[in-house]
Amino acid sequence: MKNEDVKNKRKLKLFLSIGIPLVFIIGLFFPLPYYIEQPGGAIPVNQMVEVSGTKDEHKGNFYLTTVEMVRANAANMLYSMSDPFATVLSSQEMTGGLTNQQFDLVNQFYMQTAQNTAIYQAFKLAGKPYEMKYQGVYVLSISEDSTFKNDLQLSDTITEVNGKTFKSSADMIKYVAQQKVGDNVTIKYTRMDGSQHEATGKYIKLSNGKTGIGIGLVDHTEVVTHPQVKIDAGSIGGPSAGMMFT
Repeated sequence: MKNEDVKNKRKLKLFLSIGIPLVFIIGLFFPLPYYIEQPGGAIPVNQMVEVSGTKDEHKGNFYLTTVEMVRANAANMLYSMSDPFATVLSSQEMTGGLTNQQFDLVNQFYMQTAQNTAIYQAFKLAGKPYEMKYQGVYVLSISEDSTFKNDLQLSDTITEVNGKTFKSSADMIKYVAQQKVGDNVTIKYTRMDGSQHEATGKYIKLSNGKTGIGIGLVDHTEVVTHPQVKIDAGSIGGPSAGMMFT
């Protein structure tokens, strides 16, 4: 009986000696509901921008500076406390309640819009042929009081409102703001897979007192140029770097 007790105690000690450090290590790297904002890198822009049929022969370079956002765990949270340039943000503050996938998607939309605007401005200044094609507005967020919350999804592109098309999101917002709260409104929208849909809801009163349909939006554009331009920003997202790309 004593021998069996001794064996059990040895097993318990072995389990504790392995289990406790293992749990501690896992705990250090387990994701927490926080993000750490810290300085990122400085990347040469000429590595991202490619103009068909041309080569950059200028000396020197422009650099795109980035802000890095990392999911927090106990280990990097502790390290960030000694970094005066790091800021800890809650998931709600960082994403506004969006999932990680939705948040990344929204930032990619912002980056695409920034790139198209940069190309447009560059060709306009250079006097080269270009065409800015307005496709509609990307849906970036949907408010809880929107009557379209069960129809629209993030990444949908609204192309028409009450049968009307627009040349910019500003034009669409101006038209919607002139409508009466409570009136019916029909929208047409396109999914990322190319499928087209239609939904009817009502205008609502926004938090700023204006009439709207309860969505966050950004222009969905396409720029056609001669020569062609390709910008590859990799995983960098957000509404930034427009002037640097230009």
